[in-house]
Amino acid sequence: MTSWLLDTGPLVGYLNAADPAHQDVGDALDGFSGQLCTTGAVITEAMHFVGGSPSGPRLLAEFVTTARIRVFDFAQPAALRRCATLMEKYADTPMDYADATLVLLAERVNCFDILTLDRRGFSTYRSAESHGFRLVLDSGLTQ
Repeated sequence: MTSWLLDTGPLVGYLNAADPAHQDVGDALDGFSGQLCTTGAVITEAMHFVGGSPSGPRLLAEFVTTARIRVFDFAQPAALRRCATLMEKYADTPMDYADATLVLLAERVNCFDILTLDRRGFSTYRSAESHGFRLVLDSGLTQ
């Protein structure tokens, strides 16, 4: 089964019809039949962004549930230390905590296809084994 990592931007863009990325993200997600994977940090970040709309949090929760998105946690001390190390390494990009958790998730599930709007970041970030990411919206995987 094909898997994609899911970043905050596309998650928020999919739920907000006024978002400039809504159409592209919608086309990608609506045509995808594989497994979406993300992290608790991404969900937290997305919840913050959709929280400005009264129905936003409910829509996010329903989407995560109905799409059967696998949500992984990286809040244990060893993972937090690794995230902090990655954030220091990529401070000039920059990398936030949610991005760092997605790098750890990529390593855990051995998946480097990511649905993201953060082209600069995920074109730069590398796994511990120097594996790069393939940006779904730029790679033709959505067609």
